[in-house]
Amino acid sequence: MGFEELPERGGDRRFRPRIGFETEFPDESDTEAFMRDRITITPLLFDWTAYSVLDELRGWALSHEVAR
Repeated sequence: MGFEELPERGGDRRFRPRIGFETEFPDESDTEAFMRDRITITPLLFDWTAYSVLDELRGWALSHEVAR
C-alpha cells in the first residue's frame, strides 16, 4: 500500500497508488462469502440526517421547506 512517484510531467509531481488485495477475510463475513462466489444479503439501516442542524436550516431563506 502507499504511493509511488511517477516522472514529472509539465512541471507537476505525479503519484500512483500501490494497491494490494486482502487474501484473508473474517469467517462468515459478507466479504468471505462474496469471495467464494456466493450472494450476500445484509439488511442495513442508514440515517445520516444531522437533526441538530434542521432548526438552523429552517431559519434560512430557502425556496423549499425543510422537513420536520
